[in-house]
Amino acid sequence: MIKRSVFVLVLLSLVLAACGGGAQAPAPAPTQAPAPAPTQAPAPTQAPAPTQPPAPTQAPVPTQAPAAAPTQAPAAAPAGNAANGKALFAKPALDAAPGCAACHSLEQGKTIVGPSLAGVGTRAAGAFAEAEYKGKAKSAQEWLSESIVDPNAAVVEGFQPGIMPQAFGKALTDQELNDLVAYLLTLK
Repeated sequence: MIKRSVFVLVLLSLVLAACGGGAQAPAPAPTQAPAPAPTQAPAPTQAPAPTQPPAPTQAPVPTQAPAAAPTQAPAAAPAGNAANGKALFAKPALDAAPGCAACHSLEQGKTIVGPSLAGVGTRAAGAFAEAEYKGKAKSAQEWLSESIVDPNAAVVEGFQPGIMPQAFGKALTDQELNDLVAYLLTLK
């Protein structure tokens, strides 16, 4: 019985190590637009003494509110190349993390470490509209992108947060992310 427990613990440790060990990268600080500078009304002028000529008055210079700082939204995939995304999906490693196919099967109902991605293109079409979804995506492309770069935004039932590597948003270029999303959308 003890040998069996040790074996299960070692096996579980290896699986977690293969998928990034469950360590989470610190969440980026939320981007916030700077508060616009308050505009001040011109100070009231005092009436000049009758012996002096009146001083010319200037109209107040309008102030312009600073431009809002850009916030990083999930990348849409209009320029994605599905063939390049398929090749990227099949890579054994992405940066220092295991590649997609190391943890996700494309066979319906087959679990490796993460959920099967068979039919994910179809599921993504409505996933962002589900009541329990708390992410920022407004389309299937955005939902898939968010699922890759912020995998804890929506965790599939039966799986734990933190298992999928958290650094794909830094490891993948925007083009690679768009290619991968384009490929995933083909999985009907």
